[in-house]
Amino acid sequence: MFLSGHIGNWEIYPPALAHHLGIHFNGLYRTPNNPMVADLLRDMRSIKGAHKTIPKSKKGAKQLIQHMKKKEHIGFLFDQKYNEGKPVPFLGQNAMSYTAIIPLSQRYNYTVIPSQVKRLDKYNFEITFHEPIALFDADGKARDEIDVFLDMNAQLEAWIKEAPAQWLWLHRRWGKQK
Repeated sequence: MFLSGHIGNWEIYPPALAHHLGIHFNGLYRTPNNPMVADLLRDMRSIKGAHKTIPKSKKGAKQLIQHMKKKEHIGFLFDQKYNEGKPVPFLGQNAMSYTAIIPLSQRYNYTVIPSQVKRLDKYNFEITFHEPIALFDADGKARDEIDVFLDMNAQLEAWIKEAPAQWLWLHRRWGKQK
């Protein structure tokens, strides 16, 4: 499983992995409100079959589990805003987060790799694969999903603090909590 955030040019990531490494993956997504943007993104994401999309929905959750059972590659931008989920601190404020991805990753024995895209200049990007996030403790016991998500958020926060202009978020990340 490849984790990232809306940082650098995250849309370059799927076609780059497909082209350079032959890795095709399934990515969780939220359909944009603008249908023209939705169509553009759908077309772009399907270049070379790089990216199959899984909608952010109950139906999408079922699709995600089916892909995980088959051990397919998964892409997850974990700074998405979720109305459901659990509050996890992110940049100093609680943010509703899709923590269910953690027990699923543990159950299906996924390696969770934070990966960062940096825009170097107008036409060049760098993708960095960081050390995997620990899903299990030293004794092999599954770590708490909130603790794992805190580690994920800390990684993204470090990237944002390193280069704030690289992070783009247009929605209310810290919406009302239930």
